[in-house]
Amino acid sequence: MPDYKSRRTRDAEGARQAILAAAEEHFARYGFSGARIDAIAEDSGYNKSLIFHYFTDKLELYRAVVGCAKGDQETQLHVLLNRYIPDETTSLTRQQVHDFIVAMVHFWFDRMAANPKLRRILMWEAAEEWQIYTKLPRNPQMVNRLAMVAQFLRRAQEQGFIRAEADPTILMLNVSCMMMAYLASLSRHAMFFPDLDFTSPAALAHAREQLTQLVLHGTMTPSFSEDSDAL
Repeated sequence: MPDYKSRRTRDAEGARQAILAAAEEHFARYGFSGARIDAIAEDSGYNKSLIFHYFTDKLELYRAVVGCAKGDQETQLHVLLNRYIPDETTSLTRQQVHDFIVAMVHFWFDRMAANPKLRRILMWEAAEEWQIYTKLPRNPQMVNRLAMVAQFLRRAQEQGFIRAEADPTILMLNVSCMMMAYLASLSRHAMFFPDLDFTSPAALAHAREQLTQLVLHGTMTPSFSEDSDAL
């Protein structure tokens, strides 16, 4: 006897994934306000009734799309933090702080480069002052991890590795925004420098390292060796 229940489950998951894929495309192209459920239904191949069967309203569909687009971002961030941030009783080293900042810049650049649709969704949110995004439930684990980063940077500042005038919270928040803004502006860059290629793998790798150095030199205090070289 055919396993009808198993087939229905597979069909339901296939429908859900098709709806999410179409919704991601529309939210990335038009933002939350501009995306239309009718158009999402047409592109997904399923009707509005089925969309609202899986997702009670447009906001819940949006929440699911953003969650899928982020993927394992929070898991990877957690691994990164555990690798570089010790407990509060362990003294930090300059190399540890340096490596953590490099890892954070690379993490956010790579995430934004690998997820252009998520990047466009976030840029739409920024243009609309995050009115929809702030309606989504806060993730307590993510809040705690960001607090860990801010505390780590404050400790590094107390030990003299980060410039005294730097604000650790603004530094932490600005890294992801810098990466997103740069990658979202590649077409604009090409308007002003038409002879340069900003989108090739080599160009992206170069930009990644340039942004890393910008954050490092704007954040960390000079080491003794750097002072000596300057003399």
